[in-house]
Amino acid sequence: MPENIINLEDYLMVGIDGVVLNLDELIAHFNGFDQTQEDLVFYKNEVSGLLKFLEDSIKLLNKSKIPFIAYGSLSQYQKVLEFLVEKGVYGVVVERYEVPSAKDLLYQTEKRMILRKSS
Repeated sequence: MPENIINLEDYLMVGIDGVVLNLDELIAHFNGFDQTQEDLVFYKNEVSGLLKFLEDSIKLLNKSKIPFIAYGSLSQYQKVLEFLVEKGVYGVVVERYEVPSAKDLLYQTEKRMILRKSS
């Protein structure tokens, strides 16, 4: 829920061991659509606002040394996965049948990032 991200500092004061970001749920709340309706799935491509929204919270998590993992089909989008890797995601949860493609996508993302930094 976006409320949890907004109030992250309060949760950190109480003490947490980690954070799981359900990206599909967050994008649905953030963009105001029901993720179960297939005709509205195209809104999932509008991730820029969500990533900007998450940026400060992820910085806070990193500063506090609290690991975070990402969950949901949105983590398979190249732009989202690149953002997560750059921000130090601890892990990405995928369905068993998605593992081979997720592994390849992660490899390609890391390779692209390394090449970009070395040039």
